[in-house]
Amino acid sequence: MGEIIATKSGIDEIIDMLESEKKNISGYIESIDSELGKVNEAWEGSNSTLFTKKMKDDYSVLLNALNESLDSYISYLKGVYKEYDTLDKEFSSRSIEV
Repeated sequence: MGEIIATKSGIDEIIDMLESEKKNISGYIESIDSELGKVNEAWEGSNSTLFTKKMKDDYSVLLNALNESLDSYISYLKGVYKEYDTLDKEFSSRSIEV
């Protein structure tokens, strides 16, 4: 089984990657909302309302939930980073006798 080695730079890279994905997802949400606005302008009636509601419920809501999950994971990783730093400072000055 392989080892998992957490380094500050590795955690930073993951956080940067996740924040970039959050921006992409936010862009998708904005695009969906923009396109739905165009649909509402061109298509009136109950079918238009049903379509836009379905799109918002199925896609926008889920993409927002995904962004919230990414936020939670980013916060977790930042906490790991902080704990790593704390442990590094605490134990780097100690010597271990075997």
